[in-house]
Amino acid sequence: MEIIFAESIEEIGDKLIVKYSDGTIEKLNATRLAISFLTMSNDLFYEIYGFNYVPSQRIRNIAMAQIGRN
Repeated sequence: MEIIFAESIEEIGDKLIVKYSDGTIEKLNATRLAISFLTMSNDLFYEIYGFNYVPSQRIRNIAMAQIGRN
């Protein structure tokens, strides 16, 4: 069984583009992921999403405003 892992992660606008080792590409909402990043442990984030992610300051500010942490 082949292990599939995230090879690259890139923020583009409000999207997070994740490229996996099997060639698949996933487009995710960066703000929603940043909210998860801010409200759960790194271990839980990895368990749910399968990769580590530290949002840019711009995305973090948007997420913090949405959850009332400004």
